[in-house]
Amino acid sequence: MVSHCCICGAEAFVQLYDKRPERYLQLEQTYHIVRCQQCDLVSVANPPAAEELPRLYDETFFSTAQQQVMSTTVIKNAKRRLALLQKYQPQGRLLDVGCGQGNFLSIANHLYQGIGVDISEYAVRHGREALGLDLRSGDFLTMDFAGTTFELITMWDFIAHVLNPCAYLEKAYDLLSPNGFLVLTTGDIGSVSARLSGKRWHLMIPPKHLHFFSTATIRQALERSGFRNIVIMWPGKYVPLEFILTKLGRMVDWVWLEKQKWPRFLPQALYVNLFDIMTVLARR
Repeated sequence: MVSHCCICGAEAFVQLYDKRPERYLQLEQTYHIVRCQQCDLVSVANPPAAEELPRLYDETFFSTAQQQVMSTTVIKNAKRRLALLQKYQPQGRLLDVGCGQGNFLSIANHLYQGIGVDISEYAVRHGREALGLDLRSGDFLTMDFAGTTFELITMWDFIAHVLNPCAYLEKAYDLLSPNGFLVLTTGDIGSVSARLSGKRWHLMIPPKHLHFFSTATIRQALERSGFRNIVIMWPGKYVPLEFILTKLGRMVDWVWLEKQKWPRFLPQALYVNLFDIMTVLARR
């Protein structure tokens, strides 16, 4: 059980609700979603042990249309993210934390000297073989970069997945060069979509997601880690329609919808913006 808030250190929580994991994970655990009474960070009170986390990110996780190596949708989203980085830091060394199979790095590598790290051995191995990238498997917190610093560190859809997000932000801060940028994406539990959906919010998916930030709590976490000049925005992204069907099926517990295949003669992706996913930029 979580004993204290990772942002403010408070030990008092209020329980919001219980949440079962997605069916495909085949886990019997019920997860308790709680809110810190001091800073309002929402977290899973009974997360998996650290050694259990890599098992969640196996071939099944990376086989979804959202994660496939260099699919059309993946390329579109990566190019949009790259355009954002170019506005703030057009060149230099780039570290992509939670890189998965290296989709973003494969697009960014012609402009940056990129390294990717991920806890999933499967994703790193597959990405190396398919894309020939410098990808490294393991926990970012324990990795040694031999004194190398980076002008850019990215954490795309990563920070909600870890046990102690502040520790990862602090390490990112230490690895950035002076005036370097951290760019991350994460859900916004303060959004209208999240408030209306409650426990059925599409990003309320423990044990994969363990922390649920608002604009206030992500700002507090970054400032506590030393970051400044924090900018928050809510761009949309392209989402495979087959993935949307899968998510809807899991949200409403309809197996038949979860297993539907989207006809290939119809458009395969849709630009979606529920304004419930934040892109956050912060400078060292």
